[in-house]
Amino acid sequence: MRRAAKCLDILESLPYVDKERLCAYGNSMGAFLTVALAAQYPERLKAIAITAGGVSLGLATAEQCEKIKAPAIIFHGSADGTVPPDRSEQLQTILDKNGVPNERIVFDGIGHNAHADKADEVYAAMREWFQKNGVLR
Repeated sequence: MRRAAKCLDILESLPYVDKERLCAYGNSMGAFLTVALAAQYPERLKAIAITAGGVSLGLATAEQCEKIKAPAIIFHGSADGTVPPDRSEQLQTILDKNGVPNERIVFDGIGHNAHADKADEVYAAMREWFQKNGVLR
């Protein structure tokens, strides 16, 4: 977590980086880290995207996720045996409750590698999400 936060510090220190357009994407453990960053630094990230992640017992608890303000697009495979899909469903429930814009896309029959197995769909939707939320032009 400290390293990821330091990356935000470095990005924000660069004169050519627009601090109003910082976003993050993570898959699996990186997804949990992305969610944790959005929870710990709700004013710094303007949008997030995750695949195969969500609420965790340690890195981004349900209580911590209550602080997220960044619009989130969430991808998960319904047959993910590594990170149960209910983790991302839990995150969506919290975001919905708090009025945070979000979209959750579940790929039927897909396992833990939705980002690879459905790459065209995932990355097209992610690009559209980041454009819609002003972080990608």
